[in-house]
Amino acid sequence: MNPAFDRALSLVIQRLKEMPSNYANTLVGDIANCLDIQCAPSEKDMGGAEGYFTFVPGQSSERLLIYVDP
Repeated sequence: MNPAFDRALSLVIQRLKEMPSNYANTLVGDIANCLDIQCAPSEKDMGGAEGYFTFVPGQSSERLLIYVDP
């Protein structure tokens, strides 16, 4: 993953862990190592969105791919 995305995700996780909710801490622990944030191949692929993820039934939850506008 691009180091800029890794740093941004690290900041999100840091803020979530500061929240009093146990849910936030559990969520961070469950998915933090599974997120893979990538730039989309082109702006055209984004269809006007700033980011998106796809879910395919049966896909592994060990790699959650998120695309952002290049």
